[in-house]
Amino acid sequence: MGADFLQPPEPEILHILYNPKFTQQYTDFEARVEAHKSCYGIYDAAPGHVMHMIEVPEKYLEDYHSFLIGRYDLFSDKYKKVFVPGSKLHKAVNNIKPLPMWQEQFEIFNLKLITKNGKENH
Repeated sequence: MGADFLQPPEPEILHILYNPKFTQQYTDFEARVEAHKSCYGIYDAAPGHVMHMIEVPEKYLEDYHSFLIGRYDLFSDKYKKVFVPGSKLHKAVNNIKPLPMWQEQFEIFNLKLITKNGKENH
């Protein structure tokens, strides 16, 4: 067996892209995130965009995998209780109201700002 097989597996990481206004409030928020034990890292993804990498706690791995395939209805009852009752996300994970289609979700992240005609801006 080569050394490649002795490497520890990568943790499950949630990547969250922010397009923040760089205010003192955001700076304080980022400092709290960076100090959190689940913070895997923060880096500048593109001009004006910051990527936060958060390690998913083991107790939520099944919920995370459901999230990755868009099956919010499969979230555990324990995780569903995290969402504020009446919020859009609470309604989505409890099958009260579906989330928007992918095209609308794409707009939420403002990816047009960092891509041009589907190609990365350099």
